[in-house]
Amino acid sequence: MLLELRVENYAVIDNAAIEFGPGLNLLTGETGAGKSILIEALALLLGERASNEVIRHGAAKASVSAVFDGGGAVLGRILEEHGLGGDGPEIILRREISSASKGRVFINSQPATVAVLKQLAPELATVHAQMESLLSFDAAERLRLLDQFAGIETEAIAEAHARQHALRGRIADLRRHEQDRLRLLDLWSFQSKEIASAELEPGEEQRLEGDKSILANAEKLCAAATRAFESLYESELSASALLRLAACASVDRCHICVRILIVPSGLRSS
Repeated sequence: MLLELRVENYAVIDNAAIEFGPGLNLLTGETGAGKSILIEALALLLGERASNEVIRHGAAKASVSAVFDGGGAVLGRILEEHGLGGDGPEIILRREISSASKGRVFINSQPATVAVLKQLAPELATVHAQMESLLSFDAAERLRLLDQFAGIETEAIAEAHARQHALRGRIADLRRHEQDRLRLLDLWSFQSKEIASAELEPGEEQRLEGDKSILANAEKLCAAATRAFESLYESELSASALLRLAACASVDRCHICVRILIVPSGLRSS
C-alpha cells in the first residue's frame, strides 16, 4: 500500500508531497494540474526508464520518493536477498535523476539498482492505464494473479522446472553429439576402406597428375600428332613423297650419265 509520495523538481512540479489514507484515494484537478505527472513519477519510482528531460528547468536534479507498507513474504525475501531490509514494516524508495551524471536509486536509505526496483514493483503497486485491462487476457498474467491471490510461493517450483528444462536440453545435446559422432565414425570408416582398396603407391600422385595433364591436353596432342603424320606421309608434299621424288630424280640422272658415257666409248671403238 502506498502511504506517501514526494516529488521534487520533476517536470513542472517544484515540491509536492501527498499522503494516502486507507481505502480509495482520488486526485482531482483541471487539465494540466499535474495529475498525470504524479503517475509518471510513481512509474519512474517503480523502475521505468529515466530521462534527464524530466528535470525541472533550472534544477540540477529531480527526486521522487515514496513510502510503502512493506508487508508480505515476497517483499521480505527480495529485500533480504539484496541486504536492503529496514527497521520496520515500511519500505522507503527514492530515485534521483541528475543532469550531470547517472541517476541513483535508494531502498531503505541504502544504494540499490533499477533491477531491484523492478523486482519490488509488482508487489508494491500496479499502474493501470487505458487498455491496461487487456493484460487480463494474457495467460501468464492470469496465472500470476491467481498465484498472488492464493498466496502460493512458486519460486522453488520455477527453479526446479528451470533445472529440469536445462537438463533436458543437455541430454538432447549429448544425444545429438553422439549421433554426430557415429555419423563421422561411419564416414571415416568408409573413407579408410576406400583408401585401403585403392592400394596407393609412393609417387602415384605425381604420376596421376601427369596423366591428368595429358588427358586434359589430349585433343591438342591428337591434332598435333595428326598434322605430324600428314606432314610425314599423307599430304602431297609430305616428307615421304618428297623423298620418293628425290630418289626418282637421282635414278634418272644416273641413267642419263650412263648413256652418255657408253655412247662415246662405242664411237671410239668404231
